Amino acid sequence: MKTRKKLILALAATLALGVGAAKTALAGNPADLDLYVTFNGQLSVAVDGVGASSVTLQAYDDGTNTLEGNPYKNAYAAPVTSDTVTNNGSIVEQWELDASTQSGGGNWELTDATGTAAPILSAQNQETCSGTCPGANQYAIQALFVSSNTTAGVYGSGNDCIAVSSTAWDANSSTIPVHAGWASATAANPGYVVYTSTAVASPEIINGTNGYPDYNVLGVNHFTGTSSPGDMLPLGDQTPGNGQRGLCVRVTMPSATSTTATQEIQLEITAIGG
Repeated sequence: MKTRKKLILALAATLALGVGAAKTALAGNPADLDLYVTFNGQLSVAVDGVGASSVTLQAYDDGTNTLEGNPYKNAYAAPVTSDTVTNNGSIVEQWELDASTQSGGGNWELTDATGTAAPILSAQNQETCSGTCPGANQYAIQALFVSSNTTAGVYGSGNDCIAVSSTAWDANSSTIPVHAGWASATAANPGYVVYTSTAVASPEIINGTNGYPDYNVLGVNHFTGTSSPGDMLPLGDQTPGNGQRGLCVRVTMPSATSTTATQEIQLEITAIGG
């Protein structure tokens, strides 16, 4: 018993020495200062410099590169020039796109049908969907991001958006999917698409660059730390053109409608974390 007691006392003395040592500054080289900082910024995206922008769609005759007014059945309708989308915030972000009908009498239903055959020129001189196309009171919408160097002008005019009859619309996965809740939506199709080099992006080179996200145009090494395909830098960050892309839109019209009232179709672009 005496031996055991002596061992316990010796252990207690050792612990006491350890406590005493903690109160004394330790010599060392180097010495570290840990700095903590939280970035003050926000996600933000703008279309044509504002939060909400409105454009009127018209039919096209690509053969003569002219606008053909209000579209007829199954015609391809598009704006009269490209739009511009920017990351006007201060955080690296990605862009999520979805579409829905807001108002307009019959409230057309969004579908995924954009045609399965080469477009045809209708009797009204309008480039028109052929093959599997939207039915009565239905429409489809496609979007393509293009080079930040895209110039203003009618679609197919050179350095503006591609022609409405171009096969690139279908080759580049440009269809905005149907919202969840519609009859044709599925669990695998949540009703939105995220802009990447393989979705809603045009590989066409315009004035030196394509319509891929900054992540792909600049290369992953341009992004330090965490980065993901589809990342967009804030507008003009380090290099002009960063954080900005031209936007082209094509709407495939119904085969017939129950109303001639103007339809308000909303293409929504949401900034999400990169």
